Amino acid sequence: MAAQTTFTCMRCGFSVEAWDDGNPFVEAPDGKKHYFYHPGGDYKAVITGILGHVPSAKDLRMMQKHSGNDSDCICLGCGERGRRDSRKDESPCGRCGSVKVVDTNRLAGHPCPSCKEGRFDPGRMTAIS
Repeated sequence: MAAQTTFTCMRCGFSVEAWDDGNPFVEAPDGKKHYFYHPGGDYKAVITGILGHVPSAKDLRMMQKHSGNDSDCICLGCGERGRRDSRKDESPCGRCGSVKVVDTNRLAGHPCPSCKEGRFDPGRMTAIS
């Protein structure tokens, strides 16, 4: 199960939702990422779709080398939201160049990108999927 937490600026009310399971993916040989959620039964289905056949044990080992979990993030400088590649070094915001890019699950106590004066609350669980 995945849980959603909503972080809200204690000054202006700006809020950001974050899912604790991130964005798990398997990368195909062509470099395209195939995202899947709730990996219990979906992982083999995603790999079967990529390979065109039910994966063997060897296929599964190979695909594990080409998988990861990208994080949802937000730039505290401009508020741009996006995903961070879990296998690459952290990079600055593509919109404003700020290095203050934070995983949305770690917003508690950080400054608000909307009003620039408030800070995010500790967060509250708002959904379970």
